[in-house]
Amino acid sequence: MSLHVHSEYSSLDGWSTVDEIAERMLEIKCPFCGLTDHGVVAGHIDFDKAMRSRGLNPVFGAELYHGIKFDGQIKKNERDQAHLIALAMTDEGLKNLWRLTNATSDREHFHHVGRVTCEDILKYKEGIIFTSACPLGLVPRGLLRDDNEMLNWYLDNLGDNFRIEITTYPGDSEWRDMDSEEDEIVTPQIINELLVDVAQERGIPITYGDDGHYARLDQ
Repeated sequence: MSLHVHSEYSSLDGWSTVDEIAERMLEIKCPFCGLTDHGVVAGHIDFDKAMRSRGLNPVFGAELYHGIKFDGQIKKNERDQAHLIALAMTDEGLKNLWRLTNATSDREHFHHVGRVTCEDILKYKEGIIFTSACPLGLVPRGLLRDDNEMLNWYLDNLGDNFRIEITTYPGDSEWRDMDSEEDEIVTPQIINELLVDVAQERGIPITYGDDGHYARLDQ
């Protein structure tokens, strides 16, 4: 199964068409693929057609922006969002995923991007599997400073429907720690080790996310 995949519907971030993704899944004999475009579900119908026409199974998802600072205290140009993967596991889950993304479209939810709140997630969580997403998720960002507040919130409110996601990137990949005043650099290995340790300690299932933005290396 290939999860956490972006298409051209992830505006200015994904490159591949859903047909190119489906064709690649066919080539590598991967029968399931989860489409998780940034903050949108617009590619679901085309993705469904592309996958099923090749005898493959689509998994419908989105990489949501989870906003936290809904207290009117956001500073100018401050970005208040973190990534959160949502994957529909049932028909009701798919409807709830669409409801979640639809909720981001009003002015109260928008700040740089359309965000979901904790209240939105609680309202529409049924039938959805959530994962900690990439290093821009609230869980890995918290673990970097020994802060389990959001991990505990996800576990308390999502229970068995929450997963730790680990992702591999090229060996020279690195990120700036968004929450560090010193602008520290972190690597995928550091983040994955923290995620695996907490998953084993807390008994949280681990899933592997491709975080794929291209169907082929030559794109």
